[in-house]
Amino acid sequence: MGGVQPDTGRNVGGLRPAISLLIEARGVGIGRAHFLRRVHTHVLAANTVIETVAAEGAELIRLTVEAEQRARRAACQGNMVVEARLTPARKRLTFLDVVTGRDLEAEVEWRAASPLSVLRWRARPCGYLIASNEVPAIERLTLLGVKLYRVVRGAHWQVERYVITREGLGQREDARGAIADDHAVRKVEVRTERADEVIAPGTVYVPLSQPLSPLISAALEPDSQSSFLANRLLDFEASRLRRVMRLPAAATIGAFP
Repeated sequence: MGGVQPDTGRNVGGLRPAISLLIEARGVGIGRAHFLRRVHTHVLAANTVIETVAAEGAELIRLTVEAEQRARRAACQGNMVVEARLTPARKRLTFLDVVTGRDLEAEVEWRAASPLSVLRWRARPCGYLIASNEVPAIERLTLLGVKLYRVVRGAHWQVERYVITREGLGQREDARGAIADDHAVRKVEVRTERADEVIAPGTVYVPLSQPLSPLISAALEPDSQSSFLANRLLDFEASRLRRVMRLPAAATIGAFP
């Protein structure tokens, strides 16, 4: 099964939430060998997706709307996964015998996306606070379609601060292990501490009571390889990143920008 990090188009699409597919065909390192067959595989798969959506459109829309509603209602409740990996298992699969062309069943090592092996989780907040000068992070959230608000009246907020307990640089990983590229990510370990803070007007509030809440948390929880912090889109110290643990009074927030 494919990787579970929120760093591919398929997985990010699933966190929107949307029904998302990744179609791959054999071809790495073989140049143009079997080129027509490989292209035909993609055309056939794409057409099948279109035909299925046309036939099942109403049901797919219903499922998507239900997923959006669940994501919106989950704010301030329960726990959420911050980091997870595939679960080692064994599975019986059917292969093609390259000599005879017959089906060949074999039990193989398998890395399963369900159930996930959860490495780290924490309580789901109501949203996040970031400083208004964190332009790259704010621009990325806006481009993703996230609804942002601005604090318009100073007030006491129940928040959680992040405290970095360990920090370093490392390579990104996918389902197969470390990715051999030049993009080193900032890896941090954090703990959280509760606080009652007066939040200054102008601070940006990112609520989780919206369909994109899973994607928001993937971006703003700092201690994963796909976070804005890990990929240098967010300055930990300057951003004053906070987790909001109680819904703010409606009168304290307004439209953004």
